[in-house]
Amino acid sequence: MSDRLSDWTDTPTSDVPDEDAGGLFARRGKLIIAAAVMLGALGYFAVMAFQSATVYSYTVSELNALGPTPQGKIVRVNGSLIGDTFRRADGSTLAHFTLTDDAESVAAQYDGVLPDLFFNPHSEIILEGAYGADGVFVSQNVLVKCPSKYVELDDEDAQTTAAEYGAQTATDYGAQTATDYGAQTQ
Repeated sequence: MSDRLSDWTDTPTSDVPDEDAGGLFARRGKLIIAAAVMLGALGYFAVMAFQSATVYSYTVSELNALGPTPQGKIVRVNGSLIGDTFRRADGSTLAHFTLTDDAESVAAQYDGVLPDLFFNPHSEIILEGAYGADGVFVSQNVLVKCPSKYVELDDEDAQTTAAEYGAQTATDYGAQTATDYGAQTQ
C-alpha cells in the first residue's frame, strides 16, 4: 500500500492542469483584444461618416477650373446672381440663372422654392450640388448668405427689383399701410 501512496505523491504537478493558472489574465487579454477591435471599428466608421459628409466649397472661377464633378460628389459654389439671367416658366419651380464671382460665371439650375433674399443684389448665394459636363451646375440646395451690412432698398428700387424678376410686392396683393387705416404717425 505504501507503494501506491508513493506513486501518488511522486506524480509531477506539472502534468496536472491548473485551473487557476492564467485564467484571470487570459480573460483580461481577450477583453482587451475585443475592446481594441470595437474601438477600431467605431473609429473606422466615424472617419468614413465624416469623410462622406465633407462638402468642398469653391468660387465660380475655381469651379470652372476644376471642371465637372465626379459622379455622386457634392460641392458648393458661391457667387452672386446676375440679375437679368434668371428664368422660370410660369407655374414651374425649375429656375435657371447664372452666378458670378466678378471674374467668371457659371450657369445653374435649381428645382424648388428660392429663399427670399435670393434676389437681393448684396446677397451671396451658395449652391450645393454637382457641376455637369454640359457646364450647368445642378443645385440640390440653395443657401443665401445675408450681406454683412443691411442696406434697405428704397420703394423705387424695391419696385424695380421686383419687376425685373416678375415678383409681386405686398401692395400688388392689395395690402394697405397703417396710414391707409388712419393710424397716426409720430
